[in-house]
Amino acid sequence: MREFDELASAFTELEAFVRDTSRLPGLAAAQAEADRRRRGCLAVWSAAAAVVLVLAGAATVVAGWLPRSGLPGQEPTPSTSVTTGPTPSTSVTTGPIPTTALADLTPSAQLRNAAFDVPAFDLAGCPSGRVQFQDGVFGSVDSGGQLVMDVAAFGDVDGDGNADVVVALTCTALVGNHGEKSTQVLAYSGPARSVLGPITGGQGTMVTTLQVHRDGEVDVGLALVSSPRIQILSIAFDRYRWSGSGFERVDHVDVGNEGLPGVTVTTSAPGLGLTPGGPAQTVEVTVRNDGPSSSRLMRLDVATSAPISIQVEGLATSVDGPRHSLLIATPDAGQTVTIALRVALPAGATLPAGSSILATAWGAYLVEESSASISLIPA
Repeated sequence: MREFDELASAFTELEAFVRDTSRLPGLAAAQAEADRRRRGCLAVWSAAAAVVLVLAGAATVVAGWLPRSGLPGQEPTPSTSVTTGPTPSTSVTTGPIPTTALADLTPSAQLRNAAFDVPAFDLAGCPSGRVQFQDGVFGSVDSGGQLVMDVAAFGDVDGDGNADVVVALTCTALVGNHGEKSTQVLAYSGPARSVLGPITGGQGTMVTTLQVHRDGEVDVGLALVSSPRIQILSIAFDRYRWSGSGFERVDHVDVGNEGLPGVTVTTSAPGLGLTPGGPAQTVEVTVRNDGPSSSRLMRLDVATSAPISIQVEGLATSVDGPRHSLLIATPDAGQTVTIALRVALPAGATLPAGSSILATAWGAYLVEESSASISLIPA
């Protein structure tokens, strides 16, 4: 049973995650602290807990955060402007189509079907050793443990001139009669993809941002997640550097849920009519921030289980497929960013009844308030 299949929507995946994850002692303590802090803050900034990562901060949204390089043979994602106001006066673009999506963190088909050496997780029952992924999945929850390839970023991490890959893997393993989850962020060196080393991870966490800088340093946003309500307690924004023998943390910022942007996700149309083999339809996904501004980036997931193709306009190295994990700029307080999607139904494909696309921004503590769906119907 592939209930955690990569093609399942990101929101359904998180629901399964938080409902099936047992709370560890450390997580319970973090929950209590987050509840205390939130009660003190509710009088100040109402329900500004709506999504996607990031710190209170500034208007320099991209400063210090460089786009990732692509796979060998691909050009790096072109730098683009961030349109956060209705009439920006200093916007500068270098690509033919302005976009606020800085990178596509979706693992390519090549990666999703590759073999990797996976170090042991901190959760018993998780597969490890030499693992052959098939469409980003290995194993089964019912048979003991399942690995899912979540997001990936590229760059020369070890400074040898070759493109390395940093991958976030999520394990779901049965503990008694319920599932628990653990995450590992791992770096693999060069074309051979030999294990360079683990970077970060842990039980009850999920990766909310991932980026490799041009100097090889790696930025990871790692969220602590709780249940029964889908809630992000805090996000640790860390920067790591390869020392020659392992990864050392060179920067750390821990942001509680009250410091995360208050994000609302909306779409330009409630639904799309698609014809098999017909022209692609355009729909816009808008992320609005009604909470604190931030200089950090955030993750926007666009996912469906329908047999469609989704392309991100203006993103040169975007993966063409039904799922995207996009690294986007966080809008300033009271402002928005918009991502344009091109959606098509291949010739001969059929839309199952009830098909939809779910767009989810990650980072605020109430995730269900930061997602929007687009219905898909036969034209």
